[in-house]
Amino acid sequence: MIETRGIVVSNKPVARAIYQIEIETEQFEPRKPGQFAMIGIKDGDFHLNRPFSIYRQTSNKLTFLIQKRGTISKRLIKKRPGDKLRIIGPLGNWFTENQAVVVAAGSSIATFGDFIEKDGSTVFYAAASKDDLININVDFLSTMDGSFGFRGNLVELFKAKFEKSDKRSIYLAGPSGFIKAFRDSVDKEIIARCYVSLESYMGCGFGVCQGCTVNTKNGYKRVCKDGTIFRLDEIIL
Repeated sequence: MIETRGIVVSNKPVARAIYQIEIETEQFEPRKPGQFAMIGIKDGDFHLNRPFSIYRQTSNKLTFLIQKRGTISKRLIKKRPGDKLRIIGPLGNWFTENQAVVVAAGSSIATFGDFIEKDGSTVFYAAASKDDLININVDFLSTMDGSFGFRGNLVELFKAKFEKSDKRSIYLAGPSGFIKAFRDSVDKEIIARCYVSLESYMGCGFGVCQGCTVNTKNGYKRVCKDGTIFRLDEIIL
């Protein structure tokens, strides 16, 4: 983990309320699949930092998918080429297998940049509407309103298209409501092979502030330091 300066190279909308931001860094360690970085914006004498999954990394450039949500994300999507940011990372644990079944809701697809269009991986991806989808090639796709792909939510898509004979690990990312619905809807044998990247508010990103705890069967864990990736059957939602 290092702290370095980042300079915005490009910033463009790729879906409704989702922007792809490419940042050039002075130095940054090679990240592993599923890791994240804290992006900091200076506000007076303070830096306001928030966590974002690293979508892609090439040489000294990092790419993030930023969904317009809170104060920091709204400020980030307004950044222009040449603007400076603070980058801390790579942070968190990572997905250990190079080939897996990936299940991602909305902007959480950013967690799985390494698995998209990769031989040996299968990607399930869903959003509310066609306008909310990022233009990427995936194996199975759905929208809630049926404007593109399978009509239904991500859990319904998975249950309709997943082959139970497939014994690969399953990697999940999305809001807590989706994670809970998925866990409550699939067989225990499938749950035993699931790993989830949890979303959480983070103050520091490396375990000091204790602001991102999650309840597990082994007590409370820090999402930033002990995760963000956990076994699905370990966490208590």
